[in-house]
Amino acid sequence: MDGNGNTIADKLDPKRYFEYFGEAVEPWSYLKFPYYKPFDYPKGMYRVGPLARVNICDYIETPLAEAERKIFKKLGGNVGVVNNSFYYHYARCIEMLFAVEKIEMLLNDPAILGTNIRSMASINRTEV
Repeated sequence: MDGNGNTIADKLDPKRYFEYFGEAVEPWSYLKFPYYKPFDYPKGMYRVGPLARVNICDYIETPLAEAERKIFKKLGGNVGVVNNSFYYHYARCIEMLFAVEKIEMLLNDPAILGTNIRSMASINRTEV
């Protein structure tokens, strides 16, 4: 997704990752600068981390985090993309809220809270 919310690539083959993405270096920084190879560097630079993840997701499966994601997307105006680095922290908080909600869901899931938590392996069949 570009800075205006347009999809520039979708469903890329992960086996061909190194054909699509590269990392540039600058003499003034120890950081790597990821970029989309078809656009080359620096035009193809893109964000990574919580701001990028919340910008590109269509929904969050927990109710409180999804409500916050919708508020967050409104900060991006008509295109719904938030480009201001100030909002990295807000995006990180949304992800933490999702994590807490998901943990609560898992802690209340009877399928994983049962007493049958260990399976003993043994020989099922011998071959001659």
